Amino acid sequence: MPILESRELGKIFLDSDVINTAMNLEEKVISGIHWDSVKSYESMIKILELLKKTKGALFFAHDAAFFEKMKKAPNYYL
Repeated sequence: MPILESRELGKIFLDSDVINTAMNLEEKVISGIHWDSVKSYESMIKILELLKKTKGALFFAHDAAFFEKMKKAPNYYL
C-alpha cells in the first residue's frame, strides 16, 4: 500500500482495494470483490492498526463523497 508524507496530514495511506469507502471503514465491512473474505477482513484490521499507530489519514479510492472534500489540482497537500 503506497504511503505518502504530508506536513498537513502526516502519513497518507492510499488504499484502493481493501477499504473502498468511508462506510467500509466505519462499518468494518469488506468490499464485495475479493479473493478471500477472511484475508480481506484481516487486511482491513491491519490497516486500521496502522492508522491508529501513525495517526495517518486514509484516502479512499472509490468514495465520491470523500473525493468531493479533497483538494484537487492545481491545489495540493503540503
